Amino acid sequence: MVGFSSNQLALLLSFIVAFMNALDTILGIYLIDHVGRRKLALSSLSGVTLSLIILAVAFILEPYSSMNGLYGWIAVVGLALYIAFFAPGMGLVPWTVNSEICPEAYRGLCGGMSATVNWISNLIVAQSFLSVAEAVDIDPTFLILVAVAVAAFEFVAILVPKTKGLTFEEVENIWKERAWGRGRDIIDYGVWPKSYSDGDVNGDTDRAQAQQQQAEDTLPLRVNLRHTLFFPQTEEEFLAMFLAHKTTLMALSFSIPKHSLLSSKSNPSHFTALNVFALRPSFLTLNHGFRRLRRAKFSAVATEIAETSTAPPRDTDASEGRIVLPTNQSSERLLRIRHTCAHVMAMAVQKVYPDAKVTIGPWIENGFYYDFDMEPLTDKDLKRIKKEMDRIIGKNLPLIREEVSRDEAQKRIMAVNEPYKMEILDSIKEEPITIYHIGNEWWDLCAGPHVESTGNINRRAVELESVAGAYWRGDTNKPMLQRIYGTAWESEEQLKAYLHFKEEAKRRDHRRIGQDLDLFSIQDEAGGGLVFWHPKGAIVRHIIEDAWKRIHIQHGYDLLYTPHVAKADLWKISGHLDFYKENMFDQMEIEEELYQLRPMNCPYHILVYKRKLHSYRDFPIRVAELGTVYRYELSGSLHGLFRVRGFTQDDAHIFCLDDQIKDEIRGVLDLTEEILLQFGFDKYEVNLSTRPEKSVGGDDIWEKATVALRDALDDKGWSYQIDDGGGAFYGPKIDLKIEDALGRKWQCSTIQVDFNLPQRFDITYIDSNQEKKRPIMIHRAVLGSLERFFGVLVEHYAGDFPLWLSPIQARLLPVTDTQLEYCKEVNNRLRANGIRSEVCSGERLPKLIRTSEKLKIPLMAVVGPKEVETQTVTVRSRSGGELGTMAVDDFISKAKNAIENRTFF
Repeated sequence: MVGFSSNQLALLLSFIVAFMNALDTILGIYLIDHVGRRKLALSSLSGVTLSLIILAVAFILEPYSSMNGLYGWIAVVGLALYIAFFAPGMGLVPWTVNSEICPEAYRGLCGGMSATVNWISNLIVAQSFLSVAEAVDIDPTFLILVAVAVAAFEFVAILVPKTKGLTFEEVENIWKERAWGRGRDIIDYGVWPKSYSDGDVNGDTDRAQAQQQQAEDTLPLRVNLRHTLFFPQTEEEFLAMFLAHKTTLMALSFSIPKHSLLSSKSNPSHFTALNVFALRPSFLTLNHGFRRLRRAKFSAVATEIAETSTAPPRDTDASEGRIVLPTNQSSERLLRIRHTCAHVMAMAVQKVYPDAKVTIGPWIENGFYYDFDMEPLTDKDLKRIKKEMDRIIGKNLPLIREEVSRDEAQKRIMAVNEPYKMEILDSIKEEPITIYHIGNEWWDLCAGPHVESTGNINRRAVELESVAGAYWRGDTNKPMLQRIYGTAWESEEQLKAYLHFKEEAKRRDHRRIGQDLDLFSIQDEAGGGLVFWHPKGAIVRHIIEDAWKRIHIQHGYDLLYTPHVAKADLWKISGHLDFYKENMFDQMEIEEELYQLRPMNCPYHILVYKRKLHSYRDFPIRVAELGTVYRYELSGSLHGLFRVRGFTQDDAHIFCLDDQIKDEIRGVLDLTEEILLQFGFDKYEVNLSTRPEKSVGGDDIWEKATVALRDALDDKGWSYQIDDGGGAFYGPKIDLKIEDALGRKWQCSTIQVDFNLPQRFDITYIDSNQEKKRPIMIHRAVLGSLERFFGVLVEHYAGDFPLWLSPIQARLLPVTDTQLEYCKEVNNRLRANGIRSEVCSGERLPKLIRTSEKLKIPLMAVVGPKEVETQTVTVRSRSGGELGTMAVDDFISKAKNAIENRTFF
């Protein structure tokens, strides 16, 4: 007997347990709303786990037969702690949650069935507990219970929402959101649409059909992969499905008995009722959704995150340029949510930090940001701001649009002393001025759009991500602001999917991988944005360049090499000094003449064209160059290989006749596809941008060029989107984005018709009538820049390049230094056959293998005494494990075949 020797004392213990249970339950009644269900349950489970460990230790350290001593009292203390922690938390939370998750109309029935399942489960486990204890002994039984308690902790931590300070209605809405998703109207379980019943109760078929369609339109279109899908046809079928799910999962989650019987090792029939384990993890809700539509389409949340297309609605805050957006109705609402979140965050900041001055706060691709003139912020500050945002969202304040005159807007801005808003107002030309209010507590200059109220935002689907410095209007001469970035989604599941996506993107970050694999670096001593290609990165670049040159030569291009610097006069003729000067490095004086680093290759290729007179018979003329250019970028905008100051463009220019445009564009599309497929990119997003309001060139040539681009895309069979008015002032263009392994789209390829530079440089040809005419010029780049493309390539493969592209394709690993000379001989043979290999030694073999795998080397050849004796190698693949022992010639043959055919070894 645990600490006692008589049945009377055991009876006394039962009374003590009951008294403690009652006392702690009263405490729990107070805590459950003041602390919140989730926090109370987690605290309870933490204490339960600790007390079970104490009980297990007590039984391990002292045999059960001598539990009347010190260790017996330790067990009693453990038991007392168990009751103290269990009763106020897990004694109440499951029953409370059980009542909340059931639909109001069926709460009594569902609650009764859940209680029945709960107590039946208790009975089953109670009856089997003694058998388990006798089979594995007492102390292991407690350890099993510890494991179950830890699992319950994880269950609650992941699935139970925070409810501190929420009303019953707010808590109920959380469960509805969990079951049906958020972002559309929620159909109340208790008010089932008539169209879902077997018949038309009112005999009004049209109304029933309209009601059904409305209900179908409000149901979520997307169901997370965790959801279970069912298609009930009637109200009765739905109720049966609902109760089946609830009761089944209740049985799993409430299957631990409230009372268990412990038996003595020495006397199995001698036991006492101890309330040692009443853990019943609370079942939250069945996160499922369904849509009764034969045409229903379901997709994963992660897929929704990646889908993008059109331009944003008009918004005075959206000063950062055009953003590619989702097109479906749900995503349009998502953009409203994000825009509103930016305003809610600004309101929260000024509530927490009254001296903060607001500037702009647009939505962006995966969230929103807002800039503030205030003291530097920390992560701790972000938590305070998020807490205030939650409070504002919980108040369900309406967003009210108001139109005022410019004078009235000025008066209001002056009254609240917001100088940045006054500057924004001065930049708005239209009247009236639109203002959005959040309740009657805060307002901002904005044209919208927004959600109807802050309550339409799911605060559990909002997260403040980071804070960074940003100059006002991007001008380094203006104040440095605090920019807070956040992300917002329609549901908590979407947020989790995005955060997982973000973590995976972080793991693939080319800057980290570039350092880990020693591919490239950017040295402070040389300056920001200037790339140093290390041997391993340089060999990959060489492979890219070699493939690029080979394919271009096959497609009839002539390769060029041109200078990196030119007289400033050249950039005056091209127009760069007039329109692009801020992106160019300063001029330098050499022998009383001004020179400047080139920002583009185009003028050089035109000078090559102009070196001699051309006939119409010469066309098309195609020239290409891997030309390094230099552009001045602010240090704060530099980003690894994606935003640098010196980079190599895969630039090409085609000089052709009007009626050759279509064929040349089609040829460029074929060449582009061939190069991108070489490196594993086979999914593209294509945009055709047409004539803007201001442009050069006549209507006829614009129409002819635009139709040629469109026809070339149609002939290619590629789907594309038309961006009306999105072309450059000097010609229409095609932009192609490649999709990587994470579904992200990267701008790489551009095909641009140019009516401007041929005119500026006065380039001509002699036509069939011996008259001078001006040719058409087509700019095009396939990779964009080698630096950017290499960065995309690294992130696409996460540094794990295929065998043919890997910097080091094979590494020889000697078991001991005795095999080192043989490894060097084999290495020489591999290199002689075009296989990039190396020898690595000086460590124990397991560490050599781990290091090689960490460096993502595809093939490892292990060499020990046996391999030296038989002139073989034991091959190990990083992805496939052991591949067996083979002769060196066989290894070379298989490796060469895999490299040449770009297949697996």
